[in-house]
Amino acid sequence: MPKPRQAKISTPQAPAFVAPYPPSWFDRYSNWIDRRVKRPWILHLGLAVFLALVVTGSQWAVGGLPLGRFDKFHLALAAAGPLFLEGMRYLKRHAVDALEWFRPALRKPVPYDSLRYLLTTMPARGAFAAGFITMLVILFIGAAVTALFPSSVPSPGPASTWLFTVLDALHFSRQPMSAVVAVVLAFLAWWTLGALIYQILRQLRTIDQIYRQHTDVNLFQSDRMHAFSSHTSRVGITIILMGNLNFVTPEFRGNLGIIVVAEALSLLGVASFVLPLAGIHRLLVLEKERLLGENSARIQSTVERLHHALQAKTLSGMDEFEKALSSLEREHAVISRIPTWPWNAGTVRAVLAAVFLPVFIWLIQYILQRLLG
Repeated sequence: MPKPRQAKISTPQAPAFVAPYPPSWFDRYSNWIDRRVKRPWILHLGLAVFLALVVTGSQWAVGGLPLGRFDKFHLALAAAGPLFLEGMRYLKRHAVDALEWFRPALRKPVPYDSLRYLLTTMPARGAFAAGFITMLVILFIGAAVTALFPSSVPSPGPASTWLFTVLDALHFSRQPMSAVVAVVLAFLAWWTLGALIYQILRQLRTIDQIYRQHTDVNLFQSDRMHAFSSHTSRVGITIILMGNLNFVTPEFRGNLGIIVVAEALSLLGVASFVLPLAGIHRLLVLEKERLLGENSARIQSTVERLHHALQAKTLSGMDEFEKALSSLEREHAVISRIPTWPWNAGTVRAVLAAVFLPVFIWLIQYILQRLLG
């Protein structure tokens, strides 16, 4: 006799994730090289070397540099674009690691795939606009500093000769081929810098959103609460070093425009570290106050029961009252010691070191120059 067929039980499947917007040019590029290259940083290093040879070769060809000599400004300009690309890849990978470590603290149910996409992927239009706006802003700042503070550049001139002023400041020849190479490299570096800034701002905003809207606040899971502080500290250190490393360059120490930009970037770096964590700090403060309030209510209840027992002269349970009060006091001490800022001391020291180390190096150089003449 044939066995009756068992009805198949269909289990509901989670809907497939649909990207809310198309990825940016950088995300498509990053995904492409991750699939094809095991160590993309080697590719970016090779690209930086290639661009350095191109820009230096153009200077040798027009007589801007003696054959065989390199200029540090040219090397820095050639390496800027690949360096920004690798920095963006690093921040993207570390954001994924931080979110994965933070995952147990996410409120259930949580749209994990959506949060991961928001944290690691930029909108195509936003990244394009950020690069374009960054180029315009840098051009405007350069022209304004040249016009308002002509003594702050090596070769001052009116706005009409600002391009020549920039070429002279960066040690480029004014020959057409040299100028074209300098402008192309500068625009590529500025375009990539705009995407990097946009990526940083989006990541910090998404981290703040995750903390405020999708976090199951638990004061005793401090390691989980610290997950994103390691990422915001890296963002802050990156911004700070981008500005303050100019202090160790002799040609830029007395440049008013560079000093203003460096100090502004230092403040922005510290704010990038602190502000995204302010939301979870307030939530942790409220959770700490709630736990301490519950602990105080239990202590009050225990003391009232103790008073009733003393009035009734039932002293048989005094040991239990003493143990209960001692345990509640220890609980109060433990809760009071739990920090509400989601970072550890080492993370704060790293950010402060990034702020003060370049200034300290500049101070040492200044003292040595004064002592040695």
